[in-house]
Amino acid sequence: LHERRDVPSVGLVGHSMGGSVAIGVAAGEPRVGAVVTVAAVASPLLTRIGWWPATLSRALLATVARREGVDPSRTFAVDRIGEVDAPVLLLHGDRDRVVPLAHLHALAAARPDAITTVVAGAGHASFEAFTPAMGQALGFLRGHLA
Repeated sequence: LHERRDVPSVGLVGHSMGGSVAIGVAAGEPRVGAVVTVAAVASPLLTRIGWWPATLSRALLATVARREGVDPSRTFAVDRIGEVDAPVLLLHGDRDRVVPLAHLHALAAARPDAITTVVAGAGHASFEAFTPAMGQALGFLRGHLA
């Protein structure tokens, strides 16, 4: 997209793990003009995998990371969001049971200048409940993208 003359700037928008990917891509790409996430996963270490207890989930992720030679401190959105040059808007539903609000708080703590909005009544994939926040997201993108 950056090579196209009719695209003056690029924004990234992602939901759930897609929000984490958007943060990771923007951290390595200074030409990204804005990032919007909806219910982004800050780190799998903050939540459970399936029905397993969180401590078992953390142990599993640590084992896989060691086996694959991955440094978990450089892998997750919460560790990369501070490297994003672009403005960031973080949206999260207050009824999200898949990716709890702790993820929003962790991302906001790691990126204090990010704009955060908690959407009342929104669950993880209740897109209709996010409708009121879409105006904010579009305005944010318009304001930061040429």
